[in-house]
Amino acid sequence: MSKKKGTSIELAKKLVSYAKSVISEDVEKGVVGFEVVRDDDGSERVVARNESFVVAVPYAPHWPYEVHVRSRRHGAARLGDLTPGERRDLAAALRDVVLRYDALFGFPLPYLMVALDAPTGEDGAVVEGWHFSVEFLPPHRNERLTKVRASVETATGLFILDALPETTAGRLAALDGPR
Repeated sequence: MSKKKGTSIELAKKLVSYAKSVISEDVEKGVVGFEVVRDDDGSERVVARNESFVVAVPYAPHWPYEVHVRSRRHGAARLGDLTPGERRDLAAALRDVVLRYDALFGFPLPYLMVALDAPTGEDGAVVEGWHFSVEFLPPHRNERLTKVRASVETATGLFILDALPETTAGRLAALDGPR
């Protein structure tokens, strides 16, 4: 093995180790969900927002027009934790996403929708720092083509897109929201 390749492998191992330690510390502090919401809310990837939720294309989406709807409130880790006002805001945010999707290509856009409640630890307690979220996963790249996962994406879990998340977010944000 060349010296350069050996150095690259060692550097990669150090970076992975560092990332794991930072993530572990953040999970223990209960700040991971808050950081993700804050990052989304302050980015060009925002599609819409209301008092209780941020609607944004994630930093590294798997699908071209993937959108995440995340609770702003720390402590709103599960659907059942939402206040009546937050439930109304969630319904409005979900409706907003669907209307934008339907306007995107001029037809009702198919999608998968996943609601993500906070996981529980071994003791059965809700993991701290989680923010309730809903993910929309539409398969379309444009009005004619759907994204097909390549073998490398399926095997490695690393997804390749031909559009920047800021571009797809901008396109969705420019569409008319709820009427």
